[in-house]
Amino acid sequence: MKEVSIIIPAYNAEKYIKECIESILCQTYENIQIIIVNDGSTDRTENIVYKYKEKFEERNIRFVYLKQENGGQAKAMNLGFPYIQGKYFIWPDSDDELYRNNISEKVKYMEQHPDIPLAMSGADYVDESGNVIKRLQRI
Repeated sequence: MKEVSIIIPAYNAEKYIKECIESILCQTYENIQIIIVNDGSTDRTENIVYKYKEKFEERNIRFVYLKQENGGQAKAMNLGFPYIQGKYFIWPDSDDELYRNNISEKVKYMEQHPDIPLAMSGADYVDESGNVIKRLQRI
């Protein structure tokens, strides 16, 4: 099973990062590495992330936590790139939630289409109550 690395840049993400992490812990795919880059958060982002360290270990999810002064999403991603160990990687935002089969379906697609270097999935835009307000489909 190919490893999938996940880089999550997070800036003042305390409001949503829990749901993002929970959605990764619920993935049907097993071989995951998670790299969370704290981009200079001044809220409780770091505390919330560290509360999941044991859960990552229980699921055999390799966990890397990095912290930098606020420099923006691109700088946070660049800090995380050298830590990628997986054949594939994804980069959800800290307020994204993944469907349970998100990673397994992406890996399946990429393995079946080795000539395609990049794939993106559709997405649901939701309001603060979790109601889908728009569905984004990409080709």
